[in-house]
Amino acid sequence: MTPPPGVKASWGDSDKRKFHVGIRAGNYNMYLGAQMMKPNWGVGLIDGFEGMEGNGPVSGTPYRIASP
Repeated sequence: MTPPPGVKASWGDSDKRKFHVGIRAGNYNMYLGAQMMKPNWGVGLIDGFEGMEGNGPVSGTPYRIASP
């Protein structure tokens, strides 16, 4: 809930409380996130097959990435 303009919200009424939860809760949230991502560990994403070497990105030379 957002207070009207010009009125400062108290800590209990602020959305900051949802994000600034403290060190223990923050670590626990990271733990839960890692558990949810665990099935996807080892998955890679390639967004291109050509890179650049040398003096890039303006005057480098294209480098084709070998396909597996």
